[in-house]
Amino acid sequence: MGDSITFSGVFEGKPYEDKGEILINDPPRRLAFSHFSPLAGAADEPANYHTVTFDLMPAGDATEVTLTQANLLGGVKPSDVRNRGAFETNWRSLLEKLDAAATRARAA
Repeated sequence: MGDSITFSGVFEGKPYEDKGEILINDPPRRLAFSHFSPLAGAADEPANYHTVTFDLMPAGDATEVTLTQANLLGGVKPSDVRNRGAFETNWRSLLEKLDAAATRARAA
């Protein structure tokens, strides 16, 4: 724990590199990390980081994945409420890609 984590790519035509730190690494049950995205236009300070948590639970032949995002320092900021739809869209896309990768791996 404490290791850095980065995400990079292109979002709406803009390159990005998000960053954070591993907070919990408990395979195969839970992964949590802090997350900051400069694309949000906010200062790189703790109040502008989120905690993202992936919880995994066996579900028959599959695995149920629950993703939660919360403000790192607690509370809800107005920008979090305004951007909730975008957060949900982005994380849904990530989960769909994760599902596709897992399905390909099972088939191989």
